[in-house]
Amino acid sequence: MFHSTMFLKFSTILISVQSILGKYLTFSNAEKDAANKVLK
Repeated sequence: MFHSTMFLKFSTILISVQSILGKYLTFSNAEKDAANKVLK
């Protein structure tokens, strides 16, 4: 039970990270510049 729960959490985190990276990689340069200004 513990191992399956940990695996489920890990896979969920992995999927969310992949989706975030996918959105970031599809940004145009202008959107990246705007995002950098917002983050700073």
